[in-house]
Amino acid sequence: MARMEKANNLLITFSELSCGLFTNANELSILCGVEITIIVFFPGKKVYSPLVIHM
Repeated sequence: MARMEKANNLLITFSELSCGLFTNANELSILCGVEITIIVFFPGKKVYSPLVIHM
């Protein structure tokens, strides 16, 4: 695994992975009947998107 140097590639990968994370969290929430909160930090240490899934 190597660090990506191109900012555009980094943003695309970050977007894809965080979207997958939210999808998996949603499925877990539905299957287990629980509330899940996810806070993702953008590479620049800023909060990307808090997600709260309510049942």
